[in-house]
Amino acid sequence: MAARVRAPGFYRAGVMMIGGVAVATLITWLVRMSTGHATFRHFLSGDAILSVSLLAVPLFFLVGIGGFDYWFYWASGKKTRPEDHSGHGAYSWRTTSGSTPITR
Repeated sequence: MAARVRAPGFYRAGVMMIGGVAVATLITWLVRMSTGHATFRHFLSGDAILSVSLLAVPLFFLVGIGGFDYWFYWASGKKTRPEDHSGHGAYSWRTTSGSTPITR
C-alpha cells in the first residue's frame, strides 16, 4: 500500500487532497491568528477554511496524480525521466488508445 501512495495515481491524490485540507486549515489559522482575534474559537472559521480549501485541494489533487512530477524533477535539478508512452497503446499521436494506427 505504501508503494501505491508514493507512485502517481488516485491513492496518492486522495492522500494529497486530505493534506490540502490540512494545509488550508493551517494557513487559515495562521492568518487569522496574526490578525489579532481575541479568542481561540475565532481562529478557526469553517467559511474561511472552505474558501482556502477550494483553491488548495484541486492543486494538491493535480500534484497527487502526477501532473507536476516532471516539472518538480526539473526544478529541483534532478535528472528528468524519459517520457514512456508504451503503456497506453497508441502508436503515434494520431491514434487513440487501443486502436490501430491511422495510415494515409
